[in-house]
Amino acid sequence: MLKGSDVVAEPSKDGTGIPLIPVEAMAGYFAGEQTVLLQECDRYVVPAFRNADFLIHVRGDSMIPHYYSGDMVACKMLSLTDIFFQWGKVYVINTDQGALIKKVEQGTTDESITLVSENEKYKPFEISRRGIYQIAIVIGVIRAE
Repeated sequence: MLKGSDVVAEPSKDGTGIPLIPVEAMAGYFAGEQTVLLQECDRYVVPAFRNADFLIHVRGDSMIPHYYSGDMVACKMLSLTDIFFQWGKVYVINTDQGALIKKVEQGTTDESITLVSENEKYKPFEISRRGIYQIAIVIGVIRAE
């Protein structure tokens, strides 16, 4: 069992629940490819995140102190055709660089966005909106105690 401050995640025993997508398979999952079969994924029942489409592990230190390596974030897929960014919110974005977990801010043009790490040792950078293949908003975090 994993617990956050008020979030409990238990492994599913009956195949229901939210799939935990392996990081290395994330780009394929976003693209709708079957690089990983959903029935092969570990699944978790997380009542607080019933709207989540998937879980993914955080890797690295770029989002410290908000997210730590090993945390699981719950994500809701969004449509690229009518995306309305909530500036300052955290998204999982599938790009040429792979899946990135970053805070999104307004870009210098209408055709770009700025991706911001929580860890100040990483500088913000811009990407073209056309370079986004898929996107999901992070709706919560599960941290092992």
